[in-house]
Amino acid sequence: MKKIVMTVLVAFAVMMSSVNVAEAKHSYKDIPKNYRFDDDLRELAKYGILEKEARFRPNEPATRGEVADFMVRSLTGGQTFARQPTDFRDVPETNRYSGAIQYAVDLGFIKGFPDGTFRPNEPVTRGQMAILFTGKGAYEFFYDSFTRPKNLRPRARLYDMSESMHAYEPVQKMIRHRIANGYPNGTFRPDDPIERGQLAYFLHQAYVAEQFHTIMHDLLERSGFVTKSGPSLYSKDEIRLVTRYLNEVGDFVIVLNLRDTRTGRQQLLGKYGYDWKKDRFYDETIRLDGSVDGKAKPKVFYEF
Repeated sequence: MKKIVMTVLVAFAVMMSSVNVAEAKHSYKDIPKNYRFDDDLRELAKYGILEKEARFRPNEPATRGEVADFMVRSLTGGQTFARQPTDFRDVPETNRYSGAIQYAVDLGFIKGFPDGTFRPNEPVTRGQMAILFTGKGAYEFFYDSFTRPKNLRPRARLYDMSESMHAYEPVQKMIRHRIANGYPNGTFRPDDPIERGQLAYFLHQAYVAEQFHTIMHDLLERSGFVTKSGPSLYSKDEIRLVTRYLNEVGDFVIVLNLRDTRTGRQQLLGKYGYDWKKDRFYDETIRLDGSVDGKAKPKVFYEF
């Protein structure tokens, strides 16, 4: 009998509830009421990615130093870095972003200039931002075919960009993954400086996508699914059913379906919630809240 090839597909669904979830807050005094990126600022504040200052300056251009700092915080889950000597003659140890800049350079997603400078106070354009986000050493989810959503946006027709431009493919990747958007008139304005408010939006979208990517692979490694399923787990010929799912207590939920690629039939392999505080996975199917008093059922954790 021929061996039946199996692959694992991941299915998430976007769902967010305020039940038992503390409201994220920021303390910026210069954010107007009903500001379009206020929700993103609140979430980034909750994750510890934003600077703790009185003003955010949402309409000001983001500088290279600021972008390095924000991205490093995003990629490390809110970690900050002490000031330190850097490789650049214009970034002394006393620079507030020296630690983040050097770490970003070590990760490889940002570089200095041939003259030995970093130019930390220069503004970053929207096109440069796309190159940084999608470059090596930054967000891995862009290059993971297994956790890639099935509903990627089609390539956008941008009237102010051509395929010969260095930022063209990075911008397309950002748009397809729903991390960035163009303008209603069909432009992206790649040479415009990116405003700090716009950057907050991009950071929030990328941060959530990267967290799902990381937790998904953590589950696969801990559970042994990769070892059991072998290379077929990452079969590029299989259509991925990947969306994002947050339950009512704010935990990520991963629904694994085992598919027989010969018959196309699927069966539920497991529905796993991820508890951030305990760093453990649990059975989401028996945790759902169905009680009269509104208390969720106890979590049954997996020992992997």
